[in-house]
Amino acid sequence: MFRRDGRGEPSSGLREEASGQGVGEGARALSSSRARSAEACPLRHRVWCETVPYDDLLAPAVLALLRRYRLELLLAVRPWDLPRLGAVCARLGDAGVYAALWPMLSDEDGRWASARSRPRFVALVDQALAAAPAAPELVLDLEPAFEELQRWKRWRPWWSASRRAPGAAAAAEPGACDAKRRLYADDPGIHGSVRAASADEPGAYDPACPVQVDEPDAYDATRAAYAQAIARWRRDERGRLRRVTTAVMPMLPFDTRGQWLQRVLGTPADELPVDRHSVMAYTSLFEGWSRGLVGRRRAEWLLRLCARRSHARWGARAGVSLGAVGTGAFGDEPVLRDPRELARDVAIARAAGIVEISLFELGGVLRRRPAEAWLDALCGAT
Repeated sequence: MFRRDGRGEPSSGLREEASGQGVGEGARALSSSRARSAEACPLRHRVWCETVPYDDLLAPAVLALLRRYRLELLLAVRPWDLPRLGAVCARLGDAGVYAALWPMLSDEDGRWASARSRPRFVALVDQALAAAPAAPELVLDLEPAFEELQRWKRWRPWWSASRRAPGAAAAAEPGACDAKRRLYADDPGIHGSVRAASADEPGAYDPACPVQVDEPDAYDATRAAYAQAIARWRRDERGRLRRVTTAVMPMLPFDTRGQWLQRVLGTPADELPVDRHSVMAYTSLFEGWSRGLVGRRRAEWLLRLCARRSHARWGARAGVSLGAVGTGAFGDEPVLRDPRELARDVAIARAAGIVEISLFELGGVLRRRPAEAWLDALCGAT
């Protein structure tokens, strides 16, 4: 199913972090220190739940599995789930299952939290918390709009479209410009920075998509607006503190002081008042979407790099999401071959000092039986 890296099957044991990379004894000592620190801290094991229908999630066998492994459930909340959300969260709470809310818009509205989706996303979160006011945690999935990531997945980012001939972008991506206009139109934080394309600025704008955004203004407005909203979301109806965490793209830990990556992506993270950032470092995607450039060993190296850099950037606020075991938003995400690969990924994350590990995704765990094999790899045999 996947391309190997040209050096045969992956080795059976986790290699020394410094082996073959020219790293000295100081780096090995640092790795050992991180591992001891991770072992000393209480671990949090979590599982993303995006594709499991609420009725299936509430089945006694699934609830028993979540309780047995003491898993924290990260529950997807789409707009059409709102009428049932309160009752579902109450059932999960009665069953002793920790359930965090993971709101997501419709794909047409951008799906995830970003500069473009902010007005609709904030409204959705407000509705979700009104439906489930006792929710102990809110998870903000910080990613570019869905239609943009679709083009990224095809190795066709938005800047490549702007360099094509007039009209070519619209022909290649039907409806993409309409989606951009819709995502920007209702945002008062960036309304003043929306400009029309001009024939006097060749190459700066795509004539097929005349609505553009001044990135610095949009980013600063978005960052301030999300920070303000998070400060409000952190308190429940009784004034008690609610945990707020994020999921972030794997390149964000490597951002500069100027936050240029966060600006390009439209996903501010560093300055948000949240409890933890979980970096989506999925080795199956590193490998499967690389067109043969990344094998399993190099995917593990990328995970190690992401985990170590996340810990260096955010310290105790750093977390990692691993996988994928099942598909998600795109429906064709590459998945891990077997639980042994997941166990290796967990070991790499823990060696980097990460104590909060989330697995994507519960639907894949339940479909690729036995589910216990995947959860043993995540949590250790119970």
